[in-house]
Amino acid sequence: MSLTVAPHLEGVAMSCHYRFTPTNGLPPRKDCFELVFAGDGGETLLQMKHLGTGRVFATADVLSEFLLVPVFTGRPR
Repeated sequence: MSLTVAPHLEGVAMSCHYRFTPTNGLPPRKDCFELVFAGDGGETLLQMKHLGTGRVFATADVLSEFLLVPVFTGRPR
């Protein structure tokens, strides 16, 4: 299992790519999604938003947990 996060500074986004390699000889499974910076235009801290679901991550801890659970469990979301 691997996670690759590639920032796209010009597009203010990050590409996240998971690669799950099974041990039973099946081909690897891939899961990809984009995160973008989100804000309400006020004085709120900058947050990340999952483009596919619209979920906004309020803190870095919440975002880290979202990204790392598949790494530790070996299962896609």
